[in-house]
Amino acid sequence: RSGVVLNEMKGVFSSPQALLDSRARSALFPDTTYKHEYGGDPAAIPSLTYEQFKKFHHTLYSPDNARIFFYGNDDPMERLQFMDKVLNTREPSCDPDHVAIPLQQPFKEKKRLVFPFDSNDANGWVTMNWLLHPPKEY
Repeated sequence: RSGVVLNEMKGVFSSPQALLDSRARSALFPDTTYKHEYGGDPAAIPSLTYEQFKKFHHTLYSPDNARIFFYGNDDPMERLQFMDKVLNTREPSCDPDHVAIPLQQPFKEKKRLVFPFDSNDANGWVTMNWLLHPPKEY
């Protein structure tokens, strides 16, 4: 099988740096949605049905679940008025509690993980990561 997303993710999974990043995120956030690869695992993509894809997209890819950032040298009030018009003229499509992402709970002990990767690259890759506690509110 083939497709744009599948081919893109195969490309991502052929890069040692991208694989290292993916494995580090999975290890740091095993209890959250961040453990998953953003574009999907190429091994699982072919088994995804169109109905599953549509349900996933409808549930999670919604303005109700968006964080909107502005950048540029224009009138902020015009931007906010535009967004107000766009966002407030539609029906909500997802339950905000359903898409809330919980914080990863701290680990009880340190972890050391090793992931082999077949490559023509003669370099080895190392990453060190820390899961930090959220800041305390004062």
